[in-house]
Amino acid sequence: MTCERAQELFADYLAGSGQAAAKLEPHLAECAECRAESQRLQSAWIELGQLSDDEPGPAVRRRFYEMLDQARASERKKEPFWSGLLHRPVFAFGMAAACLIAGLTVGFFVAQNANKPQEMALLRNEVGTLRQLITVSLLQNQSASDRLRGVDFSGRLEQPDQEVMNALIQALNFDPNVNVRLAAADALERFAKQQNIRSELREALGRQESPIVQMALINLLVGLKDREAAPMLQKLAQEPKLPEVVRVRARQGLGQLQLSSN
Repeated sequence: MTCERAQELFADYLAGSGQAAAKLEPHLAECAECRAESQRLQSAWIELGQLSDDEPGPAVRRRFYEMLDQARASERKKEPFWSGLLHRPVFAFGMAAACLIAGLTVGFFVAQNANKPQEMALLRNEVGTLRQLITVSLLQNQSASDRLRGVDFSGRLEQPDQEVMNALIQALNFDPNVNVRLAAADALERFAKQQNIRSELREALGRQESPIVQMALINLLVGLKDREAAPMLQKLAQEPKLPEVVRVRARQGLGQLQLSSN
């Protein structure tokens, strides 16, 4: 095994892959340079697991909420009185229950009125709209667990509308919770054949500061064989401030994209 091939296996090896270990460990026993590199990466991997997102200071947090309150007050003047209900958890869960009831109703009427396709199509469309509203409401909730539930709801939609897609992209780029950002990336993967979604994924990779999310997006873009991600991977591979494990994965991903283009 060549050293270049060995380095390509480092990420899977660190992730605990038995297959990668079986291939790599004989080479590590013989190659001192790769063995030292593996040890450095293992240390970086351990440090990566101990990283936490920096918390903003009290002054920044206070200014943020002041601006948020001003923006909300401005929006309330423009919106009808009932629109604010969509962002309340109780109302969101009430809508979820209504959606379930509506779904059961659709099933009942399909059985009773199979000869009325126009009425059935209209009812299905109304249920679909209700599900879209629930998803957006949950994605904009203050609770991280509710936002995760919103991402899960988005996966149940046959064709999310633009408002849902925008909410997922917003969650990927700016959600303060790493788990929500990871879930949003997974949810957007099934729409990655769309060029605009791939572009959003590439831009999101450039914005991320969490190494875990960076690794997930690198894996996603490489798995999609997105050659336009190569410049961003090159930039990450050369960024000295990043954890070494992220730089190594970016280099590996760049190599994989180059191989796929041949």
